[in-house]
Amino acid sequence: MRRKWVIILLILCSFNLKNTTEAHPHLFIKPSISIVHLDNKRLGLKVLWEWDEWWSMDVINDCDRDHNGIFDHKEIKLVFNDYFKGAEEFDYFTVLKVNKKKQPITVTDFTARIEPNNIVTYSFIIPLNFMFDHQNKSYHFSIAFNDETFYIAFPDKIGINESTKHKKYRNLKTTTVSYYGVKLEFNYTEE
Repeated sequence: MRRKWVIILLILCSFNLKNTTEAHPHLFIKPSISIVHLDNKRLGLKVLWEWDEWWSMDVINDCDRDHNGIFDHKEIKLVFNDYFKGAEEFDYFTVLKVNKKKQPITVTDFTARIEPNNIVTYSFIIPLNFMFDHQNKSYHFSIAFNDETFYIAFPDKIGINESTKHKKYRNLKTTTVSYYGVKLEFNYTEE
């Protein structure tokens, strides 16, 4: 009887292993972030996604209607509706926590660009769901980018786009999430 259960268990494990090993990403996003002030009382996470050449080619071919290498306002709206809005169902592949409190994922200020190397980038802001504390000015961030379907992969690093000296990102720690995701944790302060 025991042998029968061992065989059944091995068969079930092999099915699960087969599904996992056959799953692989089809698209690749290189993310980077920065903390921005939305108004005097709130912060936001500005996210930049740099897409791979294949997705970029599809977006450019479908949305750069005048073929000038620049997305105008109407074309950006087309990119948003046809190539970005659907990610809302998956919280834009983002899990964001500030001081261990999960933040709701909503997106504002979406824009898209065609870079000189014909790579498409998306830029958008995720407003934080709390008021900025002018006394504290120190926050712990945890930002994960991950697609549980294994369709999109993120590299093992999240860039920080920041050039101002009064904002500090300290104790940066990057870890892998699931198979193809990445998480960045850091302490953020303003001086």
